Amino acid sequence: MDPAADRFGARRLLPHDAVIHRAEGAWLYDVDGHRYLDCLNVASAALQGHSHPRVMRAMAEQAARMTLSTRAVANDHLPPLLERLERLTHHDVVVVRHSSADALAVALEVARQVANSRKGISLSAGHVVACKGNGLGIGGWPAAELARYPRAVVTPQPGYSLVRFGDADALAHAITPDTVAFVVEPLQATDGFECPPDGYLASVEAICRQHDVLLVIDETQTGLGRTGHLLASRAEGVRGDLVLLGKALSSGFYPVAAVAASGDCGQVLRTVPHDAAFTSNPLGCAVACAALDVIVDEDLPSRARALGRELLEMLRAIKSPYVREIRGRGLWVSIQLTCHAHAFNEALMDSGVAVNDAHDTTIRLSPTLTVNRAELAWLVDRVARVLDDRSLKSPA
Repeated sequence: MDPAADRFGARRLLPHDAVIHRAEGAWLYDVDGHRYLDCLNVASAALQGHSHPRVMRAMAEQAARMTLSTRAVANDHLPPLLERLERLTHHDVVVVRHSSADALAVALEVARQVANSRKGISLSAGHVVACKGNGLGIGGWPAAELARYPRAVVTPQPGYSLVRFGDADALAHAITPDTVAFVVEPLQATDGFECPPDGYLASVEAICRQHDVLLVIDETQTGLGRTGHLLASRAEGVRGDLVLLGKALSSGFYPVAAVAASGDCGQVLRTVPHDAAFTSNPLGCAVACAALDVIVDEDLPSRARALGRELLEMLRAIKSPYVREIRGRGLWVSIQLTCHAHAFNEALMDSGVAVNDAHDTTIRLSPTLTVNRAELAWLVDRVARVLDDRSLKSPA
């Protein structure tokens, strides 16, 4: 563990002693020469594989030409990126932002303005419903994180309600006359990887339509192939009024995010100020174009579906009294234990598998989508050995 990082920086999430200095493909390498199969994947930000040569080349070439341009003029990489995102999202208006939190803030501003126009709700009174455990920027730190950090300083934001993910009835009861939007992830990762009941997204879409509440689908982690589809919501036949993208949009090279919309939301999205210094900068746009081309040209969603099925089959063949359930979508898998997971996650890290505590009783595995079958077999072998270690169990 780097003492300077802990002395001068913010507290990290349940840190391990490893200090990483290099990453390539599916692997991380620490300063002592050990390597780790990356099953954290920076919240799916590098699902194309670390240091993908095509994205690296695009970044280097653009950095040599121009990294930043004034928003008073266009740059030659923004239009190609917008065209790609419009095709991908099936929405006709897209804006590029410099972070996922920024994209969410823009989406909620659009929702408030649309609700003001449609329903006369004051811009300062708009109420937003979100799911517990969804993102850090929508009115509260996830409950699982607060439990781990009781001294965390978190200022509750007014105008938000949090409901249980997967419970459509809870959404219906939380909606008020002043509700402007419901923010939801198709699958939830922050609190240990949770799949909703079948038909959940369609149900909440219908509830939102019934109450004239905008549906904001957060595909920041689920989008761009991780779950086996370019958009996880599209696989459910659901189309959000606003869709958020980020993380893998730049393959881990540069912070880039996007908001997509159509209709009334699209018209308002065009008018929201987008003049922040780094918004839509040419370096970020060039990187994002290359990152999206890698996803499409290498057909990473199909690869995630096929390898994800194989990984689930191999993991479910492991016989362990500690395993309660193994579930997943694409190359996003969680092993739900009957006991605390921390010691198992630590043991996996020690055996060369980079994981973190996603939830008290969860081992979460999200390798790059470029991982190969031999690497997945190696991963399953390490998981099987750890789950066979009787000394690691602690009560849940």
